[in-house]
Amino acid sequence: MAGVAAVVAIGSAALGAVSQVNAGKSAKRWAAVNAAQERKLAAERERISRRESALMLGRQRAMTAAQGTVMEGSPLMVLEDAAAEAELEALHIREGGEARAGAELKKGRNAQSAAYMNAGSTLLGGIGSALNYLPTKPTGISQ
Repeated sequence: MAGVAAVVAIGSAALGAVSQVNAGKSAKRWAAVNAAQERKLAAERERISRRESALMLGRQRAMTAAQGTVMEGSPLMVLEDAAAEAELEALHIREGGEARAGAELKKGRNAQSAAYMNAGSTLLGGIGSALNYLPTKPTGISQ
């Protein structure tokens, strides 16, 4: 009967370990989905930022032209600075999305690593339990 209990303990531990490994794989897959979503959102925010900047720069050009100011010297430098700032903002939006995506991927890798460690721990615990069910002395041998 002790052998059956030992087999059940090991089987139970194996099922638990497989479950933990699958949960880790699932967490990693979901992290990849979340990372893709972060990249997609950042790309959309970047697109919106560039569009708004282009509209703003267009308004500035139109106002400058309506005032009869020639686009050279200070007015041109102000417009160039505004365009450079707009580009930096768009790039920061993209970099922020990449950073968030990278963090999501790292969370997924960490979750999978933790799942493997937990699975190993579960297996070792199951083996330890199984050993407790086995007799310590051989039966049928007299001293």
